[in-house]
Amino acid sequence: MKRLFSLAIALLAFPLIVLSEDVQSKSAGDMLKVAEEYFAPYNAWEAQYEEAEYDKYNSPASENGLSETLIKITGKVVSVDNLNDEFDVWIVAQKDEKKWGVAVSVGNDKPDIGSMVDCYGVYLGQSRKLGDLPNLILTRFKTVSVIESEGVAVPTLFEK
Repeated sequence: MKRLFSLAIALLAFPLIVLSEDVQSKSAGDMLKVAEEYFAPYNAWEAQYEEAEYDKYNSPASENGLSETLIKITGKVVSVDNLNDEFDVWIVAQKDEKKWGVAVSVGNDKPDIGSMVDCYGVYLGQSRKLGDLPNLILTRFKTVSVIESEGVAVPTLFEK
């Protein structure tokens, strides 16, 4: 409860910290750095996840030996479908259009088609049901917005 209260205070105070400086003189990249430093203690869990390289993971887990690795992928949600009674599946395309299958327990929040997301999860291998795409079981995700002028991806404050 104490940590939740601290986070709530931090979220309320963050705009005051940012706005107390001359916002006009800061680029979006500078603003992102301020936000990252401010929220670093709350985002320490992210360090456990490896940024997944598609080619490294695009083979059966029995061949690459990477089963159950904690990975992170970033990309655009191209579809959200029901796989079976227990799981939905999101297809997420990275910038280079390489696609991943993301298994999500039925009933969890779903992103909008076309939204940018950071998906954190456990790598399973390739799925024949998903057309031999590398896939992971989602542990959490963040919706990401893109600032076109700076080309900087900025996580929203609301994690799901």
